Amino acid sequence: MSTKPNLTTRQRQDVVLFLLMHGVRGEPVEGAVSDAAERFGVNVTTIRRAWRRFKTTNSSEGIDGVGSRIKGASGRNKMDRKAILERVAAIPMRRRVTQQCLAQELGVGRSVVRDALKQGLLVRRSSTIHPLLTLANKHARIRHAIRHVVHGPNGSYFVPMYNVVHVDEKWFNEDKDKKVFYLLPGETVPHRERKSKRFIGKTMFLAAVARPR
Repeated sequence: MSTKPNLTTRQRQDVVLFLLMHGVRGEPVEGAVSDAAERFGVNVTTIRRAWRRFKTTNSSEGIDGVGSRIKGASGRNKMDRKAILERVAAIPMRRRVTQQCLAQELGVGRSVVRDALKQGLLVRRSSTIHPLLTLANKHARIRHAIRHVVHGPNGSYFVPMYNVVHVDEKWFNEDKDKKVFYLLPGETVPHRERKSKRFIGKTMFLAAVARPR
């Protein structure tokens, strides 16, 4: 199994010399490639690749032709995730309700947001809509409940409402009661208010509930 990502030029030359020393008529004997892979801590594919390069360039460059072609820093630049997450604070809360949405705003893959959550760099919090009740609203609710109380000789009780039809409006809302936001540690969950969470949107359905007849 490979334990090194790449071999240096000197190591590749050592691989070729090892195979030449364990070969017959310029070809490695059976098992020499596996022995080289184990000795140099790489996959057998890496050993074969170095040997093929040697065979191709031997006539013109000799063993120098197997040198590594990797020049300087190579590969993908490591992403500075801390710097990316610092931009979260400038993103509006309405654009932080899903991992995909937040990732698009940051210009990164969703895995970056998911990993940040696992590492505690982001936190998942829920926000619910709170009723905005005035003093008159509270009094009206109490009066409505009192109107359905019957006082008798055996005490007070609520009317059974057998002949009452409850009518309610159901809406497709522009907002929803519970929302999830992805925040930085220490950020405050947005406090969202509506006069009524049943009166958010524009599209309405009228629903009626009554005792079965």
